[in-house]
Amino acid sequence: MRWMGRLLDTMSVHPNLGWRESVRHAARKGTREKRRRLHKKKEVVKRQWVPPSQLKAMKEAQAYRPSLRLKEAERWPPLDDVYMKSHHRLPTVSLEEALAAFQEIFHPTMFNEPNNYVHAFLELDLTLPKKSAGSMQRYLEGWSEIISFPNPFNLEHGRRVLAFSSSVEVQTEAMNAGAALAGGAALIKDVQTGLLSLQDFDYFVASPDIVTEIVSLRGLMKKRFPTLRNGSLSSNVPEAVKKFVHGVEYSVVPNAKEPDYAAVDIQIGMLSMAVEALEENLKVLALNVMEHKPPQMKVLFIQNILLKSPPCREFLKLDRELYTKEPLPVKDIETEPQAKVEERTESLPGSDDEDSKEKRSVEQ
Repeated sequence: MRWMGRLLDTMSVHPNLGWRESVRHAARKGTREKRRRLHKKKEVVKRQWVPPSQLKAMKEAQAYRPSLRLKEAERWPPLDDVYMKSHHRLPTVSLEEALAAFQEIFHPTMFNEPNNYVHAFLELDLTLPKKSAGSMQRYLEGWSEIISFPNPFNLEHGRRVLAFSSSVEVQTEAMNAGAALAGGAALIKDVQTGLLSLQDFDYFVASPDIVTEIVSLRGLMKKRFPTLRNGSLSSNVPEAVKKFVHGVEYSVVPNAKEPDYAAVDIQIGMLSMAVEALEENLKVLALNVMEHKPPQMKVLFIQNILLKSPPCREFLKLDRELYTKEPLPVKDIETEPQAKVEERTESLPGSDDEDSKEKRSVEQ
């Protein structure tokens, strides 16, 4: 420990170095115990395993997506035949013009699909009026239906219909109309004993005279049990069979992000059909959709009627009032002040008239 003595002697000789000491101040009594009591252990939450497909669906639902509806209220109508679609309203064309445009695209010299399907795309507003001022906003629920068009066309859906009737004559007519199988009490007994499976059929049609006998099959048919609402319970069984065999089905599903928005996408014919036939089918579709509009609904139910022909991604807008007979509400009428139209027209190059040119020459 001699070096310690030398160090002390040196520090005493040189007082400017000063003393260096490290003091470890202890906490007050009970501080550590208090800190220990306040410290809460983190509870380990056991996470439930989520399948990858469900996790992907949850992420997609939370992701931002632009609105699917066609918003044209704040857009100007095009003043020329060349314009930007993202900044202007879609021009309204007739069904004949739209059909001619699609026929050019699917001409044998281009896509070579002259019998391609024509789709009608209807945008719906499902907003219902509130029950009271402070109540929640209500929306119309979706539905599914099969339409029998007056001008049928070939569809490859392969539906199998089972017809029930106590009359042998009606059973024969149902088979001629396209039913996969038709019968009466003997057919019901075959289903009950397991000789015939109802899973082999898509729809069931019945006449009123045999309803009491097929009630025993309600548990097997479930939601497909014949009812008057969907037309499967009818006194005209052959017509009902034709509807479910050759009819076109559409579904209205509200959008998850926008519950007030839904769209109908359905085939109404083929490009090779006459314009009058397609127009008649479109009117039947519009009237069928309008039947689902509640009487208390105040908004415009069918917002837009568009025409398309996949795989072409072009949408052509039709005049909705020609098919729906639903007048526009006063607040939804898209009118453009004449003064603004004239102002925009005058601002275009080459739009000056002779009077304005004379005034400018006089002023100069």
